Order: sequence, then structure tokens, then C-alpha cells
Amino acid sequence: SSRALLGGLGVGTAGATALGAAAQWLLRDLSGLMAGLLVGAAAGDDLDARAKQWRMTADVLNDLAMLLELATSLLPAYAFGPAVLVASAARAVVGVTAGATKAALTAHFAQRGNAADVAAKEGAQETAANLVGMLAGWMLLHWTEGSVCRAWTAFLALTVVHVWANERAMRALCL
Repeated sequence: SSRALLGGLGVGTAGATALGAAAQWLLRDLSGLMAGLLVGAAAGDDLDARAKQWRMTADVLNDLAMLLELATSLLPAYAFGPAVLVASAARAVVGVTAGATKAALTAHFAQRGNAADVAAKEGAQETAANLVGMLAGWMLLHWTEGSVCRAWTAFLALTVVHVWANERAMRALCL
């Protein structure tokens, strides 16, 4: 998705300017900040009450944001900006909802008043998962390089697995 976004910003294009790319990047960040503020203000109490649903929503929304970012390379030029703004807003909503539900889930798992211990272990697991993901992504990059079809196949297959695994995890969680 980063490659698609950078290409849409004009990286590698003769007529692109740094100012134009910076302006688009600024608008992208602004849309994300505004969406994060709005969702944080509107959904606050509900994030605790329905942590499992919001966690699943955050994961699906993150996948949709990645889908939009990937699709920017296929969209006409006039649709690039709106697609990037929507993807950025979606990612901001993910940030707010995932962070809030992580806190609620940590509190749930901290049965002995050991929230810091639970958070530290969760952080270590997340770091390990990110390392494995980076290595797998590096290998996958070589397989998808130069093939739009392979890139989309990999993205869609991994997205299906991601949503399925998260749905199973949320069903197993007894809150």
C-alpha cells in the first residue's frame, strides 16, 4: 500500500513537485486527526461496553483502509485524493478504537491486579508477531514484485485469514 500511495503522490513522476506531495500528505494527516477526534468523543463509553465488537470493527476497518490504499494505483487521478483521505480517516478510527479496546482487554486479563505485567507480555507478543510479519512480508515482496495479480492475490488471501482469525479470537473471548 505504501508503494501505491507514493506513486499516487507523484514519486517517480517528472511533473510532480515536493510542495504538491507535501500538501496532499498534510491533508491526509489532517483528515486522520479529525476522524480520530470525532470518534474518540462520540464512541468513548461504548468502547468499554462493547470492546469485542469495536476490536473486530477496528481490524476490519484497518483491512479496508489497506484495500483503499492499494486501490489508489488503479483509480483515476481525480479519485486518488479522496481515497487517501478516507483511508487515513479509517486508520485514525482504527487507532482510537484499537487502543481503547486494548486497554479494556488488558483490564479483563489482569485478574490479579497485574495490568502492567499483562500489557508488557502483550507488547512482547506484538513485537514478536511484527518481526515474523516483517520477515514474511519481505519474502512475499519477492514473490509479488512486478505482478499486480500476485500482489492482490496475496493481499486478499491474507485479509481473509486475518478477519477469520480475529473473528475466532473474539468468539473465544468471554467478557
